[in-house]
Amino acid sequence: MTPSNESAAKNERLDALAPALLALAALALTAPVLGHGLTNWDDDRLISHSPYATQGLAGIPLAFLTALDDTWYPLTQSVYCVLHAAFGDAPWPYHAVQWLLFALAAALIPLALETFGVPRRVGLVAALPWLAHPMRVETVAWAADLKDTLSLVLVLAAFTAVGRGRRRLAALAWTGALLAKTTIFPLALLFVALELRPAVARGSWARTAARLLPWLVPALACTLVTAWFHLAAPGAATRTLPGGTLLGSLPTALWLPWSYAGRTLVPAPSQAVYAFTPLALGDPRTWLALALWLALATFALWPGPRRFERIVAALGFAAPFAPVTGLVPLAFLVADRFALVPSLALFVALAVLLERAAARRFGAFSWPRRFGPVTLSLLAAAVLAVPGHRRLVEWKDGISLWEADRDRAPGLSVVRRNLAAAYGAAGRWGDAIPELEALRRLEPNELAPLSALVFAQLAKHGAPPERVELARKTMEAGGKDPTTLRQLADALLVQEGPSAAAAISDALLGWAPGAKSESLAARVQLALGNFPRALTHARAALTFDPTDEWPRVQETLGLIGMARFDEALRASEAPARDPRVQAMLEKARAYARGDHRSP
Repeated sequence: MTPSNESAAKNERLDALAPALLALAALALTAPVLGHGLTNWDDDRLISHSPYATQGLAGIPLAFLTALDDTWYPLTQSVYCVLHAAFGDAPWPYHAVQWLLFALAAALIPLALETFGVPRRVGLVAALPWLAHPMRVETVAWAADLKDTLSLVLVLAAFTAVGRGRRRLAALAWTGALLAKTTIFPLALLFVALELRPAVARGSWARTAARLLPWLVPALACTLVTAWFHLAAPGAATRTLPGGTLLGSLPTALWLPWSYAGRTLVPAPSQAVYAFTPLALGDPRTWLALALWLALATFALWPGPRRFERIVAALGFAAPFAPVTGLVPLAFLVADRFALVPSLALFVALAVLLERAAARRFGAFSWPRRFGPVTLSLLAAAVLAVPGHRRLVEWKDGISLWEADRDRAPGLSVVRRNLAAAYGAAGRWGDAIPELEALRRLEPNELAPLSALVFAQLAKHGAPPERVELARKTMEAGGKDPTTLRQLADALLVQEGPSAAAAISDALLGWAPGAKSESLAARVQLALGNFPRALTHARAALTFDPTDEWPRVQETLGLIGMARFDEALRASEAPARDPRVQAMLEKARAYARGDHRSP
């Protein structure tokens, strides 16, 4: 065998081993997920308390006929049903399925890319850093993200089958991918590109159009069903356009893909939830995004060799973002999982450039030419695996996940809310309360954080469960009605202590300022032993309503608590009309005059 034939044989062996190597790498990098638990980030909604999964196999027909909230992912829900029927809420089977699916997706990448004319070796070079990237962690470590992993495997299987001429199998896999996650419908454009290649698109337009139907019809059907369920869901209109109108949402739609590209190429610490404010039309990032889109379109459509590959690369990056830019409704615009396919397109483009640079620089059969790109890819994967592993560990359970996100984004209310819930589920009420207090500061006008804070305070101090539940129901029924809240605070102050009452009184100061709210706050602060604050609130109550005599008692007690006895005597010297108030004032005056003031 000549040296050139021997080198060619080695290249072929590397190509043949690429799928197995990628699968093993994915299994090794993500193996810790097998020891993870479930989180309180949709795992309960889709598994533990799912209206489908909790019914076992009987939930499968329901998953096809109805939507959960406003999402319709029937195949994904069916997998949850099968797993729940077999294993219940045990976390390891759900993570094992994710783990194996992710490895299968990694193995399919070079096979699927061959359909688009990308050599397997280039697919290997692209896939190694892609699967090690910290943005992949969410997809493989989050049990509730089965929709992305399952749909990715089926899409890659469909591309692979097309490349091998098995169109019926490809159409079946594509339909399954849509049923796993309907919002992947823009990927139908990649199938269209394959059918319109000069090497394929022969014959009449009618024949070409017929070849497009297996890809376009399922995509359109699933999109329409999803749109139907979405529009019927409560509050759908408020979730549709991040800018308020179609024109207002366009800056966000233009910029977000490039934001993802930046985070892919320059990795930053990952989060489950990101803070993102929709862009205004005059934002400089809008004009930068327009320039980048123009450059991408020029690159893709420029006449010359490899135009098909350039068009496919542009579509692979841009098309998947359509459902996450505000043009298609989603609650959260930014999440690591949305960059699953676009980031692969970026890494493929980088791998192609690397291979071409090596081919121009080195001989066809030299070691740097054959193994240089693979070696650089391995080094990149090793570097990316370090933050990736760190993030993988953070997904171990709800507490570790949200503690990490809190440290990175302390001002995000959804992070504080979920961390408090995770602490509460573990019975760590002392840890939950500071998170809920922070949430109250972030959302001062919302009732839900206050209700949760009262609940946590009562639970921490060992209040009977029925008392805790009664307080919750009272707040939910009464809402932000000041009278109801004051009555609840009074009852809590007498029966359960001042901590929960303090949360209500603080909220009332903002929601219903006035003498009654200030007087309630003074009583609560006296019970807590915070005499300076009690004095401040008592005097504020007297300012709001000088005719209310009870704040005089609170003012006097606050002064006594601060050992300002002469001021207490002056504050209580005027007789009160209400005999109950007068009796309290006389007791306070007697205490202020007592000989306890002696050293």
